[in-house]
Formats: sequence, structure tokens, C-alpha cells
Amino acid sequence: MNATESYIEKHFASLLESYGFELVDVEYRKEGGDYFLRLFCDRLAEDEHIDLNDCEKINRLLGEALDQREDLPIKGAYRLEVSSPGIERPLKKPQDFIRFTGQLVSVKLYKAVDSLKTLVGSLEKADEEGITLVTSSGGSYQLAYTDIAKANLYFEF
Repeated sequence: MNATESYIEKHFASLLESYGFELVDVEYRKEGGDYFLRLFCDRLAEDEHIDLNDCEKINRLLGEALDQREDLPIKGAYRLEVSSPGIERPLKKPQDFIRFTGQLVSVKLYKAVDSLKTLVGSLEKADEEGITLVTSSGGSYQLAYTDIAKANLYFEF
């Protein structure tokens, strides 16, 4: 995570929460000749999902708030985009894993386990230390968060 992404998470996650939204992920990168600040947001209520009107609301809210910050680590022009995290939402914090216990997930590991660097299975357990993942072949894996390079919900098409 770069300095701009960390800054946005630190200074704006609680603002979004006060409006009933969760900041799932932040990306700040240059594409072509333009810089993009992308925020992936969802509703805090587990039985609700973000929609286009919510994204527009967050864009206006954060656009104004970002314009007022003098310590913003972004220099120059950028494009602000607000989006849903999608059906294969990233799982980044222990709370994400706990919230989605019982769901199918894909986990990419830093080091291979049983010759596998990617595991897909049911998220059976999650706590502040790590997760237990059970694959369709019956393998059960206890993984610390420090073992996980990337994780997201998994949707079978």
C-alpha cells in the first residue's frame, strides 16, 4: 500500500462509516498520462449492497472532503472513482474474513502449502490470528494472515 492509499484509509474510513459505508479497498495509480484514485466501498449492513446512487453520493462527499485537505499527499490532478468491490470482493482485514465465514474464498499464499500457492475453499473459521479453509478435496488448512498474499470471495460461474 502506498502513502496515498494509507492516507485515504486513515483519514476517510471513519467518515464513510458515519454514513453507513465501508471502505473496502483503495488504489492510487498512474494509467497512461492520468492518475486515478479508486475507492471500493460497500454498505456496512450485511444484508444490503452498494448501488450506483451510493457510489455517486460517496464520490460527491469524498470529492469535497479531499479538496479541503491541505495535507493530501496527491500533487496535481487526479480522477476520483468510486465503485463496488464486486462479487469477488477482496478480503483484507480480519473483520472481512470473520464477516464472510462460511463463504467460498480464493487465497493466494506467499509460500506454497502442499505444493499449492492458491487455495479455493470454504472459509470455515476466522479470528484475529488467521483462518481455517476447507477445500473441495477435503483438505483443511490453518493459515495465519501473514501467510496470505491476497484473498477474495470466490464465485463459481
